[in-house]
Amino acid sequence: MTDWVRAPIDQNTKKKHYDVEVACDLVLEADNVVQKRIVISGAVSGVTIDCNGATLNGGIGSPNDGKDMIDIRSTPSGTDWLRPTDITIRDCNVIGSIRIQGMGQNGEADAVRESSQKDDGHVGRLRRAAPTRIVLDHFTITSTERTALYVSPGVTRVSLLNSELNGNGTRGAIYLDAESGYNLIKDNKIHVKVFDERLFGINRLGPQISVDTSSYNRIIGNRFSALEGGGVWLYRNCGYRGTVRHGTPSHNQIINNIFFYDHYDGANPSVLLGAHGDWWRSFPGLGTCDDDDGFEWGSSISNDDHATDNVVMQNRIIKRLTPLMIREGDSSNRPNLIAHNETVDSASPRRSGCYIRNSYKDLLLDGHSWDVREGPKAIPVCMSQAKTCSDGELTSTSTCSLQEKVTVCAVDGNNQGCQRTAACPAGKRIVSARAACTLETSSVTSAHLSNLPGNVLAVIERSDTGYDGVCWLGDTSRRSGQAKIVGVLGRRNVEIGCKEYDANGGDCEIRATLYCTSP
Repeated sequence: MTDWVRAPIDQNTKKKHYDVEVACDLVLEADNVVQKRIVISGAVSGVTIDCNGATLNGGIGSPNDGKDMIDIRSTPSGTDWLRPTDITIRDCNVIGSIRIQGMGQNGEADAVRESSQKDDGHVGRLRRAAPTRIVLDHFTITSTERTALYVSPGVTRVSLLNSELNGNGTRGAIYLDAESGYNLIKDNKIHVKVFDERLFGINRLGPQISVDTSSYNRIIGNRFSALEGGGVWLYRNCGYRGTVRHGTPSHNQIINNIFFYDHYDGANPSVLLGAHGDWWRSFPGLGTCDDDDGFEWGSSISNDDHATDNVVMQNRIIKRLTPLMIREGDSSNRPNLIAHNETVDSASPRRSGCYIRNSYKDLLLDGHSWDVREGPKAIPVCMSQAKTCSDGELTSTSTCSLQEKVTVCAVDGNNQGCQRTAACPAGKRIVSARAACTLETSSVTSAHLSNLPGNVLAVIERSDTGYDGVCWLGDTSRRSGQAKIVGVLGRRNVEIGCKEYDANGGDCEIRATLYCTSP
């Protein structure tokens, strides 16, 4: 097999000899220059290809100029599809491009379009037909006027790791097409000079990564440059060539990336959530959104991008203002979480943090753990499994460090009031708190406190002298009614107290519960 792969192409032979089908492990050597396309098709599973630095040459003028030098693809079998799974390819120098495809090479393929016009599980059907669990590690891909890595409709769980993408590309360095998902783009250097399709006879720039109706992807720890056409853009190619897009570009995570700008000062942003918007739908010559009319689902009933529930955190923008470079499109692209991003003068690689859904913290830094979520009435409860972040990956344990610490401060017949420090046990920090207070003679009971939601300070009985009395927890104070407690997350301790004035001395009591966990 290895000799057949390495053998040069005789251009007088039939085109089919320009490819080589690989269905078993393959090891190349560093000085090998392979002209043939490597094709993995059908029900191939568990194959590893180790290039050891060998070059797959599909550059301009080569026999496979304009073709994908690695093509991982499903094949039809009656009414079903046979798909490659669990494929690992590493340490390859590719001049050209790579494509991973299921029912079709793009969203406009006949089989994809026909499936999209049925509302009986199109997304699941695409994904079951497409390759899954594909690892591309330590690659150098030099694009030659194609998309360096094209992840076709329905493809899931592709990982591109520790690689460099450069050269000249079309549409993007990486394209995640319709209904693909759960892919990982991590720790890569991506700087392809990208040209999108021609518009009015001229080439227009495109972003480095296009996320077109693709969901649950993670784009983590990469360094982007050559950003004249944009960085990571999310959108939905509504109706293009009659294919109904059922999904949306949602639930993606864009975390801890570096976006490097040197001279470019234009308006194309680093991250754009909802890149097409009204201008695309209404611009003369781009009116493809009506091509899928007549169906009662997806882009047939809404031409909006619907880029929602995405997470954009911990990214560093070199030299450009973050609010200008990380943006949302029109109102269809809400909500998203955009936080902890910053503008910097320079940036070195660092280990990535993790996003935690439904937690008090949204960003968990590398090496940190978290074990608390918001339960009923916004009261902290233990997660079923604690989470630890290791360079962008969450791991689980069964431990929980959550503790409750109740502190009471009371005074009788004293206008000076009462103040006390409420503190978490050693090694723990506040995740939430709640407190109940009376500014008269009655006492605060455990029942008063247990009826309150989390992060609330409540005055259950105000002072009979009007507004002379006050209760406080940290920076939050109240004379009557309730207030939301702010500014306590992550603190070791907080001051609680109460004060009421009366002719014969003020009476007050505050009872507070701190919910404490390991930081």
